[in-house]
Amino acid sequence: MAKTEYNNISREYKASKLLGFRKYIEEYTLFQLLGNLKGKKVLDLACGEGIYTRKIMEAGASAAVGVDLSEGMIKLAQEEEKKNPLGCTYLVNDAARLEKLDEFDIVVASYLLNYATKREELSLFAQAIYKNLKKGGLFIGFNNNPSDHTDSDTTYRKYHFTKKCPKGTGEGAPVVYTFYNADGTVFQLENYLLSRQLHTEVFKSEGFASFDWVRPILAPEGLKHYAPNYWDEFLAKKPVYGIRATK
Repeated sequence: MAKTEYNNISREYKASKLLGFRKYIEEYTLFQLLGNLKGKKVLDLACGEGIYTRKIMEAGASAAVGVDLSEGMIKLAQEEEKKNPLGCTYLVNDAARLEKLDEFDIVVASYLLNYATKREELSLFAQAIYKNLKKGGLFIGFNNNPSDHTDSDTTYRKYHFTKKCPKGTGEGAPVVYTFYNADGTVFQLENYLLSRQLHTEVFKSEGFASFDWVRPILAPEGLKHYAPNYWDEFLAKKPVYGIRATK
């Protein structure tokens, strides 16, 4: 998605982080995969308004650097850092063209890889991640599930989003997400489908020792705040998936 589009919806996107699946599945899965962050240097690619960059720092990281293509998103992140200083650093940069900033223990990216429309673009993301990881370092991601092709107005609408593949399900086909925020705002994002196999091939070809898809995990607190069986369709279809790779 173009930078200017994210600039236009930066505040709506920030509001979407308050949706239930974001907190009780997306965030929970991400931090289960991240593990103990104490003393770790972490690079957060596609950091958006910095919500996870801040949470990473609060979890004990020694350094957290957030990078995003959108000036609007980084402005929101910097505004929050100014109000509540944690020591996070934010940079406007294109993850596909990112040079080595440092040797990080962990690189994390939520909804970055699904903006690649073809193998070559996915390779650029993988290269940027690889060059910023120390030897033995960890890449953790959270992404669109490329195996979930359901046009889902009924399946996911109760979770406050829909997901459609209007032009089929081939490599590079668009996936349109529509979000319905609690404050009444509605906005769309366009991701792209690239197969699981292609992801694995690309990361292995760029030198990663491993690349694995991880099923989304529901936080125990998520069961307390919603009706019985509320999450069943989400966990059965798995519209999103975690990623874990090692250098």
